Amino acid sequence: MDLETLRKCENWLQVRARETTSDGGKKKLINELIKEQLIEKVASSYYQVYVYQQKLKIAASNLESTKKVRAIIDGQFQNGLARKIDLDRISVKVSNLEAAKQQLINAVQLQENTLKFFIGMPMNEAIQLPENTMEVTAAAFEQNTEVSKRTEMALLKSNKNY
Repeated sequence: MDLETLRKCENWLQVRARETTSDGGKKKLINELIKEQLIEKVASSYYQVYVYQQKLKIAASNLESTKKVRAIIDGQFQNGLARKIDLDRISVKVSNLEAAKQQLINAVQLQENTLKFFIGMPMNEAIQLPENTMEVTAAAFEQNTEVSKRTEMALLKSNKNY
């Protein structure tokens, strides 16, 4: 064996020795990181369900208002006060809003299923979320985050030793 091969073997043995001695601590960090990531995914999915539900309420309100406007324009058209193109435009807008509403219904369902998956809930069970649970305040954005205390940083530091 030449000297270079011997050094490579020595380095490999040193790395393996470090892995076995610090493996328990690293596994603990990885498990902690996985738990934190799961909590983050659950919170994110919950928030997305809430956002899509709010968007769906707004879309339904817009659709109802636009349908009322279409009925007014239809009445004006019947009396000769509006043009056919105006009625056609508002009818197209109603159709577009109905399609957008259906897309939001599908998005809510998809996001609810994602949330159910993350929390281990059966897909065939209905999920009930509280009505007003989200309150965003300026204080939430003013908090300083201590990056050095994050699990990702501890894991990076433990990997740096290799």
